[in-house]
Amino acid sequence: MDRAKDLAFPETHKPLPGEVVRMDPYVSLNLEGKAVKMIKRTPADKDGGSDPVWQSEIQFDIVDQYQVDLQVFNQNTTGGK
Repeated sequence: MDRAKDLAFPETHKPLPGEVVRMDPYVSLNLEGKAVKMIKRTPADKDGGSDPVWQSEIQFDIVDQYQVDLQVFNQNTTGGK
């Protein structure tokens, strides 16, 4: 189980007074090696808010040495980043 704590809401949205702020965070892993480049991601935690928990596994074959870039995004209502 993986989790994040105290995520900041994206600065692109300024909540109005009294507005309930909702986040649907997910993790994106970018793996890049000499032979392979992959992007893997978790499902969005629809109820996680600023303290999401992901109960999913991300698996990949180790072919060579990888550079790993891990980022957390907020899924918007259209399903993108």
